[in-house]
Amino acid sequence: MKRLKLILLTAILAFTMVMPSFAFAAVDSPAKNPTYTAVVKGANSKTYDGKSAVVKVYVITDDGSDNIKTEVKTITTPVNAGTYKYTFNGKTVYYTIKQAKNVVSVTKNKTYTKKQLKKKGKSFQIKTKSKNKGKVTYKSSSKYVKVSKKGKVTISKKAKKGTYKIKVTVAAKGNYGKCVKYIKIRVK
Repeated sequence: MKRLKLILLTAILAFTMVMPSFAFAAVDSPAKNPTYTAVVKGANSKTYDGKSAVVKVYVITDDGSDNIKTEVKTITTPVNAGTYKYTFNGKTVYYTIKQAKNVVSVTKNKTYTKKQLKKKGKSFQIKTKSKNKGKVTYKSSSKYVKVSKKGKVTISKKAKKGTYKIKVTVAAKGNYGKCVKYIKIRVK
């Protein structure tokens, strides 16, 4: 019985190996539709520099035969930061212009003596300049140094000797990214 099963299994295996060659020999292969690939040559991004980029895109066409064709397309990107979409024969490529580093200046560090703060605390207004004019937020490192939403700093007369920090954050906007600066207030 085992021998009969082995012979039967061998016959089925041989038949399944030969059968596909008969099936494909009788049918003509269908014509392929062309396939396309679009590839950006080189980097697909840059950092904002105020200039547009000239980018080469290779559009590769495979028509199903041994004939593969490559066309070179040139695109000129916009100047501003962002991600831009380009489509060639239904294939999409993206080119990104990243935000540049923001240049920010803030009020200089301040120093006070305990004697200056003894009778009454001190205050000053933070001045901030940035390339992107993004939203500015402030955060103090201590309960002795308060800062308002508009950047008015008040140092308490109870401030102990030491160095306090105010974190100034300018949000990303337009062509420039986020930037963080610190103002140090020293009480001696």
